[in-house]
Order: sequence, then structure tokens, then C-alpha cells
Amino acid sequence: MEAPVKRGLPGLSQMSEAPAKSQPRGLSRRVVAVAERLFPLWTLRWRLRRFNRAYDKAIREANSPSSKDNLESEAYGLSEEFTGPVREIRTRRVLREAEDEFVDCDSLTTKDNWLQGTFGQRYLNEKALAAISRSVRDSKRATWEFRLKLVGGIVTGATGLIGAIIGLVALLKKK
Repeated sequence: MEAPVKRGLPGLSQMSEAPAKSQPRGLSRRVVAVAERLFPLWTLRWRLRRFNRAYDKAIREANSPSSKDNLESEAYGLSEEFTGPVREIRTRRVLREAEDEFVDCDSLTTKDNWLQGTFGQRYLNEKALAAISRSVRDSKRATWEFRLKLVGGIVTGATGLIGAIIGLVALLKKK
């Protein structure tokens, strides 16, 4: 008796159980594993693009409007497996940058601004994330403006000092 064949499109958990034909082998599998550890955001987005391409193809090939609607709603639900972790990683990165720049984001990280994904990920909503990113960007801009003013003052002073030294040397040589 044959085992039943799974129909449908692969989600995140099913992609790892895909047939051997589509799985990378040997060195390629190791490269993918290293890429997942080093570049988690990139690999999640890459998997989301693959997922969307597969569902888009299935939706185009669907015969009836009801099957198209079913596939679209299924794709939307399953895409949360990818978008939730992407949002969580973005939130952690923005909060880490805010901490590095000493930006106060206590007022923006209130309980109302946190969302929870379908699979348990916690992330900030887009409005709070944009506000924190803007604060970090403004802080970095202020830091660089200060540095440029400082370097500009030093360069101006050094140029004046060199000019004065050249003038004194020329005056002393003339006598």
C-alpha cells in the first residue's frame, strides 16, 4: 500500500521536507545552513520570495474563482511563517541601534505598540518602528554634524597655523 501523497504548496516547515530533488546536497546544504545563521533576514526574505512565486503560479493555474480565493487566503495565512520572523528581526535590530545611539524609546515601546505574530513572534508595529528609526537616524545625523564641525575647526586652525609658520620662516630667512 502506498503512502498518501501530500498535496498543496510547501510552507516553511514543509520546505525542509521537500523531495531530495529540490534540496541542496553536500556542500550546497552546508552553505545554505551557514547563510541561515549569518544572514537570517536575507534567507527569510529569500524563502518568502520562493513561497510567493510558488503560490502565484498555483493561483494563476487555478481553474475556478473559489479555488483561487482559497489559495490566496491559504497563502496569506502561511506567509506569516516568514513575515513574523522578519518583523521580529527588524524590531530587534532597530532597538539595538537605538540602544547603541542612546536613544530613549521607552515611550514608543509601550504595551500598545507591541504585536504578536501567529507563531509567537513579538514585534513592534510599523508606526512605532518608524518613529524609533527616525529618532536613531536623527541622532546619527547630529553626531556626524558635530564630528564634521569639529574636524572643520581643526583643519581650519591647522591651516592657519601652517600659514603663520611659513610666514615666520620667510620673514626670518629674509633678514
